[in-house]
This record gives sequence, structure tokens and C-alpha cells, in this order.
Amino acid sequence: MSLYQKILVALDGSEESFNALRYAINFAKMLKAEVFALTVVQLKGEVSSALSLFLGMEDLFKKGAESILKKAEAIASELGADISTLVRKGDPATEIIDCALTEGCELIVSGKTGKTGLAKALLGSTSYKLLAGSSVDVLIVPKTASFRLENLLVPTDGSGPAQKAGYKAIKLAKVFSVKLNLLSVVEVEPIVLESEVSHLIETLERFIDSQRKALASAQEALIKRCELEGISFFSSIENGVPHEIIVDFSAKRGIDLIVMGSSGKSGIKRFLLGSVTEKVVGLSEVPVLVVKS
Repeated sequence: MSLYQKILVALDGSEESFNALRYAINFAKMLKAEVFALTVVQLKGEVSSALSLFLGMEDLFKKGAESILKKAEAIASELGADISTLVRKGDPATEIIDCALTEGCELIVSGKTGKTGLAKALLGSTSYKLLAGSSVDVLIVPKTASFRLENLLVPTDGSGPAQKAGYKAIKLAKVFSVKLNLLSVVEVEPIVLESEVSHLIETLERFIDSQRKALASAQEALIKRCELEGISFFSSIENGVPHEIIVDFSAKRGIDLIVMGSSGKSGIKRFLLGSVTEKVVGLSEVPVLVVKS
């Protein structure tokens, strides 16, 4: 059975979303998965009013949706793939999540703008809402990302969600025959690392040592699975601010895809504001696959 048998791509007519579709189609080809392209007609109160209906505003929005899906079909044709197209009305994030469940999709793919900084990239956007509310995995594809899979990165802190993401990444690495990088970060603020006070240094060294041992133990389970599956891997434990280390590591080692876990809490708390995963998604220049618990 494929890791993902059905993949849903969210389209809003932007080049970011069409780039995400190209990525998803190439990804699906290697997994022999079906691709569904969905666009949502977002009818706000003023559009659904009697006057707007009389003026044909809803029809105009529907024609826009049809245009988006025609372009999606053209992209699929260029890539030698068949896709299914869908149109819904309502709030984009809500309809995307509901459609994924209705169609039995195990993965939602969404594009991300090329802007910098977490607030500009995600906060309040449909992508953020998907990450927060989806019960199935979500893949966020940056504006300039092209499909290539040679190096996967899995940041792990030993938590259940992180380990689950690790095992999924191992399956991906085996299917795509690529190298897996395991990264753990001892969370230490820069101001502490730069301290010159002797007793603080001693306390910090003891803390880092105990944390490194715990993280090494967490990595060991994933390393054993890699060895069992015959997967090439590299492991590292570093000190610093987690999301900064992860993004920097990704750039330095030529990572093509970051696979991360999200919290297992319910509702909006599944994806907490300010979480490491959220920050990495917002700042990463490569696609990030968020594995849901």
C-alpha cells in the first residue's frame, strides 16, 4: 500500500498554488497516488446578497474557479498525468479540510508565498488554518520550490508526534531511495550560550549533556529502523534555538524536504501558535511535510 493513495491540492489561482500542484503531481507519480485539484469559491456576505446575485457576481466567481481548474488540467497534461478537479463554495480552509475527508485523501498540498518572516508567510492565511485544523498530513510548498528528492530532514525531540514523523520519513526515504538526516536540538537561547559567568557555564554544560543523552536515545530508535531498512542516514545533535538550527541545517546540507510532527491535541491546539513546526514552515525555503498525530 502506498504511503499516500489520494492527494488533495488546494488551488486559489496564484502561481504559488500552481507550483504546489506541479510538485504534488511529481510526488504522486512516484507514489502511484491519485491527485485531486480543488478550488473554493469564497462567497462573502456581500457577494451572496440579492443585488449581487442579480448582477451575476456568483457566476463570475464560478467562471473564475473553472478557469483555475482548466489551467490545472493543462499543467497535469504537460506532466503526463490525470487529475480529478473539484469546486466548492465557502471558507477555503474549512472546505479543503472537509473535502480531504470526504474524498479519503491522506495528504493536503498547499502553496506558500515567497515572502519572508513567519507573520507574512503564514499567520492568518489559509495555509496556517490547514496546518491548525487538518487531521491529515499537510505539505506546504514554497513559491520557488521545484520537485527534487535526494535529501530528507527529520527534526526530532523524542516526542510522540516527532517520532511518528520520523517513521513516516523513513518510509518515504525507502520509497524514493534517498538519504535521511536526523536532527535534534538542545534548546538553548543565544544569550545563555554567550554567558561568561562560571557557575552558569557549569550548569549549562550539565543541562546540555543530559539533554544530548536524551535526544541521542530518541534518535537511536530511528537509526535502528534506518539500518534495518537499509537507508543511508546522517545524524546530528546541535545546540541553539530549534527553528533557527533546523532552517540553517536545511540550507547548509541541501535538504529537499523537511518532515516534521505536530502536536496531537484537538482542534486549533493541534498546531500551536509559536511552535517550532509553525516557525519552520514559515521560514523554510524548501517544502515542509507536517505529519499529523
